[in-house]
Amino acid sequence: MITKRLAPIGFAATRHLVHYYVRLPIGAAGAVGTPTGRGLTAAHGAAGVYTFTIQGQNGVGAILYVNAAVVSATKQSATVTSAVASTGIITINCAAASAPNTAADPGDGDAIMITVVCRNSSADSS
Repeated sequence: MITKRLAPIGFAATRHLVHYYVRLPIGAAGAVGTPTGRGLTAAHGAAGVYTFTIQGQNGVGAILYVNAAVVSATKQSATVTSAVASTGIITINCAAASAPNTAADPGDGDAIMITVVCRNSSADSS
């Protein structure tokens, strides 16, 4: 009999790849809310700067893909400025579409969606 374990929503692992999917609600003054999904923690730095850290790093060998977007009533962008596998830290800068070179926090009630794919030699392949 063949059985397969399913990962909870927000985290998926296949041999050598780990996928993280997180929705981070934003509060007043850019404050981070409780993320939906798992595997990443978040912190707010300077205006428009958010740092995501891979929890436990799970033996991250490389960060292969990162995509971030702001879900907002107004047009905003999210740009990945760094993704460092050795520390598991991903930095995202947010800005209003009308001023793309000026960092700005998303509005109260907005959310940042992030997808990360890592190579992970210690992932469970069952």
